[in-house]
Amino acid sequence: MHSFLFSCLPYDIHLPLRITLHPIHFSPLDCGQLSRSEDTVTSPDIFHSDPRALANLMDVSAEGETLWPPDQLAAIFEHLLSAAIEPELRLVAPGLSLGSDEPAGREAAPIRTFRDLLEHPHPPVELLELTKSFAKRCREGGESLLPDEVASLLYLSAIVAARTRCGRPISRLDDQALLQGLGWALRQSWLDPSVCELLRQGREAILAAGGQQE
Repeated sequence: MHSFLFSCLPYDIHLPLRITLHPIHFSPLDCGQLSRSEDTVTSPDIFHSDPRALANLMDVSAEGETLWPPDQLAAIFEHLLSAAIEPELRLVAPGLSLGSDEPAGREAAPIRTFRDLLEHPHPPVELLELTKSFAKRCREGGESLLPDEVASLLYLSAIVAARTRCGRPISRLDDQALLQGLGWALRQSWLDPSVCELLRQGREAILAAGGQQE
């Protein structure tokens, strides 16, 4: 059993599984200003699809309602962003060691959490690739309690950070498929403001480079 939700989230677990998160206050800026029926649709299945067919699979309105309300998804994503990145990425890279004396550099603090990584102006592309793999593993694997929506958002965030801040593609998704994924993500009312800005910048960069509007 993967440890992230058990170690980080403020919930009570009963069997059969019932999860109750303590609500948090969240201001989504201008992201996700939708009605509740639109807000609670599930994330697109971005992990089990051929990139060329992905556009047809990202019709999230046809995938039913999520089991998680927006305030709980916000809480889970916030705890994920605050989680220590090294033990989580060991799920996909068992020998990973970031070291305790990693230099901070002139522009940013050392990378200790997923938030540090996604907000870093020049993040190591290797960590972004591992983060993408971690999110994919959480979505595909049965050992994680991470909601599909949160795993999908982390997956997209790693791809966009690599593309916009490192100039490196780390996914086979074409621009149209990525734009559709970003369109879904930016409609979520529980989206963290800094991640919202990252994804918006990625979307604008793709469109400016000639990507088609989703």
